[in-house]
Amino acid sequence: MSAKLLKWTGNTLPEQGRNESQVAGTHAALSDWMETQTRVMGFWLDRLIETDPESDLITMLHRQQSWMSLMQTRVSR
Repeated sequence: MSAKLLKWTGNTLPEQGRNESQVAGTHAALSDWMETQTRVMGFWLDRLIETDPESDLITMLHRQQSWMSLMQTRVSR
């Protein structure tokens, strides 16, 4: 199953009067947030592997980290 990726502009209603720099600032904030979440996920994934390498949670966290990393790459385009 595949989902269509939509470009997030930070604004769904053009009439709200947001200018290009506001949208760019929101886009940068989203990119920073995604980078932070990817790093945090990696930190906890490393800790889990150290303490319980047989945990099923490792697979789930790894998938989530990979997805976040993919989305971060797409947002930065």
